[in-house]
Amino acid sequence: MEPKSVKTPLEERAALAWEAHVTFLHRLADEGELTAESVALLLSERAKRRWLEAFLQTEGGS
Repeated sequence: MEPKSVKTPLEERAALAWEAHVTFLHRLADEGELTAESVALLLSERAKRRWLEAFLQTEGGS
């Protein structure tokens, strides 16, 4: 059994911000501003990594 991971405050903020980003993209899709393909691309693992890099830069992380 794997030990439960403890998140740092920065990791917690990143997780909450990512959830808000995902919600925002889905809302744009629901409103017809984005296609399902666009949402899929914007939520891909590559896009998530790039988003996280930008988040860490703006939050003063490494």
